[in-house]
Amino acid sequence: MTGRREHLRFARGLRETGATPAATARQLRERFGVRALTAARLAHGWSQSDAAAEWNRRWPDAPRTFKAFSYWENWPGPTGHAPSLDVLERLARLYVCAVRDLLADLPDHGDAGGPDVDRAALVWQVQHLDLPELTRAVTRWGAALPQRDRRASLLRLSAAAAAAAPEAETGAGVPPLTPVGSPLGQRLCGIWHSRYSYKSTSRGLVDRHHHVIFRDDGAGRVEIVSIVDSNDSPIQLDLVYERQSLTGTWTEHTATDDHYRGARYHGAIQLVVDPTGRSARGRWVGYDRAGEVDSGPWEFTLLTTDAGPAAVREHARPAAPTEVTRPDEKGPSPGER
Repeated sequence: MTGRREHLRFARGLRETGATPAATARQLRERFGVRALTAARLAHGWSQSDAAAEWNRRWPDAPRTFKAFSYWENWPGPTGHAPSLDVLERLARLYVCAVRDLLADLPDHGDAGGPDVDRAALVWQVQHLDLPELTRAVTRWGAALPQRDRRASLLRLSAAAAAAAPEAETGAGVPPLTPVGSPLGQRLCGIWHSRYSYKSTSRGLVDRHHHVIFRDDGAGRVEIVSIVDSNDSPIQLDLVYERQSLTGTWTEHTATDDHYRGARYHGAIQLVVDPTGRSARGRWVGYDRAGEVDSGPWEFTLLTTDAGPAAVREHARPAAPTEVTRPDEKGPSPGER
């Protein structure tokens, strides 16, 4: 996938989750190093010609071509032209952002205040305050949040910090997404990719994939059902969504002509939802025919927030072939229960 196509796909995924254009552009800048003026355009999924057409629709008395957008986006390089203040104001209106967002990648020549000072103050507090003092500092910060959302916000912040710790230690991997928009009151919906693993006594480590629909009633209950034809062994999960956890039960009806002869298996599951609301990871637990209790990983990844008939038909296909690896490793499996 080319860089531009990847940027557009990434931006589309954020828009589908309800991210604002400014937040989407910020993610493009931080994750891919896209220049601010270009990121603001890509946040809408526009080419330079698309942006010029939208400009001309709004301001037909001052028409522009795609070349003008190319010149602006190449600035301050040698082939670029600096946009005037009037142009920047119109671009901000066009891209639904602040003028400062369009200049976010220019150097800051100030010698006081700003992000570096804020960062230094935060580092000093973390390193020098004991836990009670640090707790009081965070409490004072949280007091600025609406009271009804305060606890949920602090819990999400705590989960994000815990998730960042292993990556910060190793220095590896792609920087994680920061939450876009407000995750408070977020409902889990749309079509997701499901993947869980287990060890089969006869086939080794097995991965199973489904396309599933999340149905969130908004009152803390979430039902997950697999889409027909995404896997020949349909699954259903009934869960309680509280804070950032999903807890409940799972059921699988295996295909009548597969290795498990149409057997029905069930067990318990608990998942932790990513702060951005785009993934959930945890473990299943269940028993086998020998009376042993087993467990394994289960993860869900958001594909699209659209769960309409057309989207369901598009995902009514195999999510992925069943994978069998490391056959030398034997152990009990969900299918042996």
